[in-house]
Amino acid sequence: MKKVLLLVSLVLFISSCSNEFEFTKENVESTYKVENRSLNLEGKNIKNFVNLNSYMSGTEVNNIFVWNNEIQLIDVSWFEKLWKLDINNNDIRFIWDLKLPEKVRHLNLSNNNLDSLKWLEKYTNLKTIDLSYNNLEDEDLIFDSYPRLKFINIEWNNVSEEMLETIDSFNARYLLNNEDPYADDK
Repeated sequence: MKKVLLLVSLVLFISSCSNEFEFTKENVESTYKVENRSLNLEGKNIKNFVNLNSYMSGTEVNNIFVWNNEIQLIDVSWFEKLWKLDINNNDIRFIWDLKLPEKVRHLNLSNNNLDSLKWLEKYTNLKTIDLSYNNLEDEDLIFDSYPRLKFINIEWNNVSEEMLETIDSFNARYLLNNEDPYADDK
């Protein structure tokens, strides 16, 4: 309950030229759900850069949803308990524009403008990743060094049918035994 009271008094800093979303007490209250510790900034017309660290770190937020905005760079690296980040349908072009905690487990980057995954190698705790609707090619999709990775979506990229079949086979094996790829089995 203390966390909710702290969140009510928080002011989030978003560096942008033309944000239409105002971070007021009411807006912050409506974006944070205590039951699953989620911060939801979906469709708030947030543009350019988002840094939630200074204002939200220390909270036990474990899910952040910032989809349907125009975010180009996001920094949530101080959220040590973050296990799911959904930033689909934004304007992320380069993965180094993502400042994530290394322990993040579920990442949705669909509908962005990514054209490389070289950044991915340090996120060895990833279990699921959605990379659909980006600009990736076969050579970008090397997942051999991710022992915990269980589910991948790469549809609607510049990949071959062979790569899609390989990923579909990988996902099918996992889904045979697990109904929910996003289940948190810590």
